[in-house]
Formats: sequence, C-alpha cells, structure tokens
Amino acid sequence: MTIRAVVFDFDGLILDTEWPLFVAWQETYRRHGGELTADEWSAIVGTVGHDPSEALKIVAAEPFDPATVREATWERARELIKGEAVLPGIETWLADAARLGLGIAVASSGSIEWVEGHLHRLELRHHFHAVRCHGEDLAAKPAPDLYLAAAAALGVDPTEAVAVEDSPTGIAAAKAAGLFCVAVPNRLTVGQDLSAADLLVASLADLALEDLVADSR
Repeated sequence: MTIRAVVFDFDGLILDTEWPLFVAWQETYRRHGGELTADEWSAIVGTVGHDPSEALKIVAAEPFDPATVREATWERARELIKGEAVLPGIETWLADAARLGLGIAVASSGSIEWVEGHLHRLELRHHFHAVRCHGEDLAAKPAPDLYLAAAAALGVDPTEAVAVEDSPTGIAAAKAAGLFCVAVPNRLTVGQDLSAADLLVASLADLALEDLVADSR
C-alpha cells in the first residue's frame, strides 16, 4: 500500500459533536421524567435517521410536542458544541498531510451544511480538497459510498487512502470501500468494538502520519 490520501470522518473525530448531543438529549430526557445512558446513546453513534424523541415518548411523564422538543434539544447541543475544541492530533495530521503532498478529504454521514459550517467556523475548511456528505446521491455509512466518492474526488484508488474513524459504522464503511482504517475512539465509542480497523490508537496525537506513510512504502 502506498498512501496518497487521508480521509477523515467528522463528527466525533475532528470535532466531538457526539458527546454534546448526548448531554443535550440526556438533559431533555430528565426534564421529561426519563433517563438516557451513554451506553444507549453510543449504540446509535455513526448512524442516521434515529429520532430520540420517539423513545422519549415511552418514558415521558407527560405528553409533549416532539418537534418543539427536538428543536430545543438541538439548540442546546449547538450551544454545547461551541465549547468543544478540535480533537487532539487533527491539526498536526492536516499540516503533515499537506507537507507530504497527500490528498485530504472528509467523508461524513452528516449533512453538507453541518460539516461545512463547522469546518469554516473552526477555520479548517481550507485544508480539505474535498468534502463528501450523506445526501440524495450518497448513502450513509456503513455503505462505502462516501469513502468511494472521497477517493474519486481526490483522484486516488481507495486502496491508496487512509480513513480515520471513530465508530464501528464508520470503520465498516471505510473497509467496504477498500481503505486502510485507523480507529480513534471518542468519549462515547471508547467501549465499542473497533477491532475491524487496521490500527487502533487512543488519540491521533499518538500516531505520526509521517511514520504511517513511511511504513507503507
């Protein structure tokens, strides 16, 4: 394998949006007389289409308007996310990838507005040659579509790219597309089975991209 590109997941990998969203929903559950655990939330990390308000209906002490609850919870999550910093090792990997002449992309099951918005806010967008997100033309992970599209946008074969992921769903997508996968668990996925990845590190700061590239040659 010769590494010519790096493709990053976004949520929970570049920026820990997962934990703030969990905390926001946990607060909502408690206000309505229910309880939401980290283990329950971690089971849906990396997936799409899950509506926590549906499960809340079962345990809520009183009826509520789902749309109002969802909007209030997301507003709280956005507030919490603003306090999160770029995760360790990300900026070093981006700088090293540029120095090494590698293609750099994001492959995310989030919306393009969500991912692009945060990348611009964090002043990271200029690092990426391509951003591919779940939408009408690209299936969400664990389908390989996002990684295949990212590799194509960078002009590399998927086997020449490294995926950096934080969840079993994302790892499955990367491996199905043929990428070498580095797993970096976040606060919610640290207890999950990430063994399908080719390499597991506690933090991206613990692995030098230059060493990984050198080992591939």
